[in-house]
Amino acid sequence: MIRVTVFADHDLKHPLAGGANVNLEENLKRLASRFEIRLLCGWSPGLRREETCAGVRIIRFPGNPLSLRAKIPLWYKENLEDRTDVVWDEVDFSVPWMTPLFTRKPVLLHCLHLQKGNFFLELPWWKAAPAYCLEPWLYKLYRGRRVLSISPSTRASLLELGFPAESLDMVPPGLDPAVLAGGRGAFERKPDRPVIAALSRLRAWKGVHFAVAAMKEILPKVPDAELRIIGTGPYEPELRALVRDLDIEPSVKFLGRLSEEEKLAELARAHILTKTSGREGWGIDVLEANANFTPAVGWDVPGTRDSIRNGRTGTLVPFGDVAGLAREAVRLLTDAPLRRKLASAAYEYSAGLTWDKSSEAIARILEGMAGGAGRG
Repeated sequence: MIRVTVFADHDLKHPLAGGANVNLEENLKRLASRFEIRLLCGWSPGLRREETCAGVRIIRFPGNPLSLRAKIPLWYKENLEDRTDVVWDEVDFSVPWMTPLFTRKPVLLHCLHLQKGNFFLELPWWKAAPAYCLEPWLYKLYRGRRVLSISPSTRASLLELGFPAESLDMVPPGLDPAVLAGGRGAFERKPDRPVIAALSRLRAWKGVHFAVAAMKEILPKVPDAELRIIGTGPYEPELRALVRDLDIEPSVKFLGRLSEEEKLAELARAHILTKTSGREGWGIDVLEANANFTPAVGWDVPGTRDSIRNGRTGTLVPFGDVAGLAREAVRLLTDAPLRRKLASAAYEYSAGLTWDKSSEAIARILEGMAGGAGRG
């Protein structure tokens, strides 16, 4: 059996886990029947240091994202290098693991998206500027390595960095068939009150403040509309302050971190989803909303423009155009036939993307990289 060691910042049980970790876990648990997989990642209080979940051996280490990039490679060199056939370098934080510097094994870089301008949305300029300049140089370490992107936008960004097209593969995320089955009939079950959902880790670059600002312009036209924010994060106090400053507290609800079942129920009750981050790898929340007959309105930025088919499964507006975001939200909330048309197309589109397809494509890549390793 081919042995794969995965480097990642978080597993799905970590409190900072997000859509990237959903993508990783859904693929790994399907690959575990064909590969021996170890996931090396960050630890958080309340989690076990080691455990096996869905066939994947998870080994967690305490530390922040930067210290982990020293601690985990050292542990790997001492304990796993000789028991690994392929190294999987998962970029779910802005900094890759720089695995070519410390392993002689074949490396698969799984790049969801480059941060680029997101640095300036999240950090003060004196931190954002060096991070922005350093990011392309870090990726140059992976020239000549196999690189897996999640969307056409990410693939285009990697081509711009000089990666040869033949080294790049693209595998989009998927959905579990149970999610699609549960979403059937969701359009008819939606409440009378217009509901707008925002599902995100609450960080500045995720842009939920744009959805809040748009609500101020939506309410005069749709007075009973409600924005329901799903997720937690360090930017939540600023968002709550913005809601108070705009005097729209009765129309905005902060729901916090929900269970998978609760999250899907919220997406099913929503009439539309807002997607307002600066750039994405794809946007699994868009797929999950689509599976519940909920079209999305978002920025025309990398990643989001891959998950939202403009005019077919949702609508896109230029980044930062809050008035345009509000206008499109009002249009979908008040035009039920249009919303049904987009919702039906969104459901059909999401039904074509499954985790089984994604994991099978990744399995073929890993087997090709390993060659005869691990075979009896």
